[in-house]
Amino acid sequence: DIWFDWFNITQAGPKPMTYRWVGRTKTTGLNPKTPMSGFDDFPRASNPSYKEYHLDLRCWMALAAKIMTRISDLIGESSKYYALTYQELTDTKILDKLHWDTKRKMYSDYGFHTSSIKLQRNSSGQFVRVVSGKPSEKFINALGYPNIFPMLLRLLPPDSSKLGYVLKQVYNKSLLWSDFGLRSLVKDNIFYRKPNFPGEEYVW
Repeated sequence: DIWFDWFNITQAGPKPMTYRWVGRTKTTGLNPKTPMSGFDDFPRASNPSYKEYHLDLRCWMALAAKIMTRISDLIGESSKYYALTYQELTDTKILDKLHWDTKRKMYSDYGFHTSSIKLQRNSSGQFVRVVSGKPSEKFINALGYPNIFPMLLRLLPPDSSKLGYVLKQVYNKSLLWSDFGLRSLVKDNIFYRKPNFPGEEYVW
């Protein structure tokens, strides 16, 4: 109960029924990390801000609400609060409005973002992060397994109009499917096969 309330309050996003991994900070590397998410290096908004919100956390909260509803019922406590939260978080109309990128046909994070980022030597010979494009509020164009969480955690009903797009992304060998399982990140992402800091090995 305390754990659920802590997440529900401290990780609340800028809009109703949104959540964000609080604690992302600016970086001197290519990609601001999100260690609290468990997907530390997964590309999210290039410019962290309080206006961003994250798909995977919203899905985790839906699952948590479902589990807390069951536990409350089992021990004879009121489950109304958790059941209502679960009902709201599994409302696909709200989910689609907040996280569905109609341009790329995928579920995504949202925030201040630009793909025009690179590491470049300054006059002192040190590598610095250079953002040449102006960030704007948008869906984040990074496709990996966090994007398919609505399906993985069974938040999409079988008749969802978005389910077919998600499945196509999963089984597409140029996107997520590989001979070794699902890719964490698609190969055409700007962070693929690139170190976050000079001297580091690349993650993807």
